[in-house]
Amino acid sequence: MEIYEGAPLFYSLGNFVCQYEAIPKLPGEAYDRFDLEADAVPADVHERILTKREYWESVVPICTFSDDDVVEIELLPIDLGYDESPIKHGRPKLAGAETAERIVDRIATRSEPFGTNVAFEDGVGVIRSD
Repeated sequence: MEIYEGAPLFYSLGNFVCQYEAIPKLPGEAYDRFDLEADAVPADVHERILTKREYWESVVPICTFSDDDVVEIELLPIDLGYDESPIKHGRPKLAGAETAERIVDRIATRSEPFGTNVAFEDGVGVIRSD
């Protein structure tokens, strides 16, 4: 994430809903994206990428503006159920304390090269303009 000319830019926030296991057929674009064979089923996607915890974690940004510039961004960490049973996978919920801190720390590390400082305060990420 970065603030560019007073506006927030978000790079690859992650997923908000993911329920590959709940669909009977894969969408056409999934075959190229995940390099799948023509007879692939949703479980094949799970084995390729959905076993990575990071895929099941994201944030929902809430931006506060003053005039035309962003003043503050709260990053609400969400958990899509990595540790849940397949029937509950993909339903967004606020992340627990440990997961929330891990998510915000990952975003903070990835945002540093852009000069963006992300603090972890009261269970959420916070970015304040200088």
